[in-house]
Amino acid sequence: MQSVNSTLAEKLIAERNKEYQVAKRISKSLEQITRGLNRQAVSVPPRGTAAEIKQLEMWRKYIQWEKTNPLGTEEYAHFAKRVIFAYEQALLCLGYYPDIWYEASLFQQQAAVALAEKGDVKLAAQMNGEVARMFTAFY
Repeated sequence: MQSVNSTLAEKLIAERNKEYQVAKRISKSLEQITRGLNRQAVSVPPRGTAAEIKQLEMWRKYIQWEKTNPLGTEEYAHFAKRVIFAYEQALLCLGYYPDIWYEASLFQQQAAVALAEKGDVKLAAQMNGEVARMFTAFY
């Protein structure tokens, strides 16, 4: 009986170790992508300084990384929420950059369409409402 349990244990450990290694790799990648982001920066009108431009580029890089679906999420709603979260975090610091607002609302609108096509009408309607609020928040 004990040999069966040890065999099962080895199998489970091997499976979980593989998942752990993937999670560790993604975590390191996320840490590398977000290193240097100033999440405490106050959103002020851009002056075009080198530091501002660097932060803008870093936020765009992080958003693009999230759009590659590094977690390999099969559920589209989960993937879309992660990307939208990245945009929301960026907008906290880059609230005066209309192109970021536009990209965020465009992605959210496209995500709502994709969710509606997949049959998740409730979440699609919720996202469309958030897109409308996003447009009115900027103006």
